[in-house]
Amino acid sequence: MGRRSESADFLFLQRITGLSKGNLSSHLSTLAAAEVVEVHKSGDGRPRTTVRLTGRGRTLAADHWERLLRLREAARTWTPPEA
Repeated sequence: MGRRSESADFLFLQRITGLSKGNLSSHLSTLAAAEVVEVHKSGDGRPRTTVRLTGRGRTLAADHWERLLRLREAARTWTPPEA
């Protein structure tokens, strides 16, 4: 299994998603309001924003990946009905 990070900074998330600052900020605010992520803003020195999944967020992400894997398996074994 791969290495798991406990948090990610805003600029990293912006780079890997390709979202604008405003768009990413809006998505993170929505996820924070739903208690999927926690956003921490540091004001010491250079401002830095870090984001981490909550316990609820980890559960939701794991459930989502499981559904995607089941969908992939169903698609792999699917055969079209005969006409």
